[in-house]
Amino acid sequence: MENARNFNDLTGGQLFQLRTNSKRAHTRLVTRINGLIVRRASKLMLEREATALADALAAIRNINDHYVIAARLDAQEQRDAEEYVQQVDNLNAATRAAIQAYLETIPTPRRASWNISDNVINQPLRPTGWSITQSRSEFQPINPPIDQNASVHNELENVGDNLQPRGGTQDQQNSKALFNNRITA
Repeated sequence: MENARNFNDLTGGQLFQLRTNSKRAHTRLVTRINGLIVRRASKLMLEREATALADALAAIRNINDHYVIAARLDAQEQRDAEEYVQQVDNLNAATRAAIQAYLETIPTPRRASWNISDNVINQPLRPTGWSITQSRSEFQPINPPIDQNASVHNELENVGDNLQPRGGTQDQQNSKALFNNRITA
């Protein structure tokens, strides 16, 4: 970035231009961070942008220091240059505070854990009165229960909880008969 450059070779005008461009980049970064907060970005993304924000402020301060020296500013211009950096620093601090406030609202993912305070280690897995030796013998047939009314139920239709003859209720069957009599008549 700009920190690696040799600012001693630049003129006051060039450093002024570089400082202005760096402040513009800082302002775009602040705008991007505010947008990330509004869109509820991840913690990792905001932490990365916070690092970039700190780097941008350091670059502006470094460029401003070289600008003050290279441009041979008088006392009033030096105060103005310091005020310029102070405004950028205030914006930077407000943005860092917004990032920190947002990061505090993001819930940290909880790890799954086991609650072993009310364990059941000493309890048997099966009922105590049952064992394999008490199971059915091999020769005992397994017959499903037979519904004695199965043949009756085959002719009925389950409508709700009521069993009704197939083809509808008695009234529906009477209306079918009336309808059929009209057609034949």
